[in-house]
Amino acid sequence: MENVLVIVLAIIFYLLLKSIMPVIGVRRKNPSELRGHLKDKDKQFIDVRSPEAYKQNHIHGFENIPLSELSSSIEKLERSNEIVLISDSKRQMKKASAKMKRRGFRYVTTVQGGLQSWNEGENK
Repeated sequence: MENVLVIVLAIIFYLLLKSIMPVIGVRRKNPSELRGHLKDKDKQFIDVRSPEAYKQNHIHGFENIPLSELSSSIEKLERSNEIVLISDSKRQMKKASAKMKRRGFRYVTTVQGGLQSWNEGENK
């Protein structure tokens, strides 16, 4: 019975650790590092929030592909480009970046601090 408890605790610890660890191979960049690159042909800027959230507040230059539609829309993205993901949720960015890496995208970047950080930088 003790062994079962140890195994259950180990699984819980692993799942908790996995939920807070970044996705391997995904870069994080500050908004200041990315602002001047919105028109670069070798980058695709993707906002993974819902269409409703995107309509309320979005960054010009970011295409809206909601996380729920990412799998079905992934083929229209260029695998050789850097894919830059933004959201107002770390969890959404993590899920999207993990999905991109699993589908073979090599250059995946998330915006550090997400949409809030990007907007704060624009207001300075």
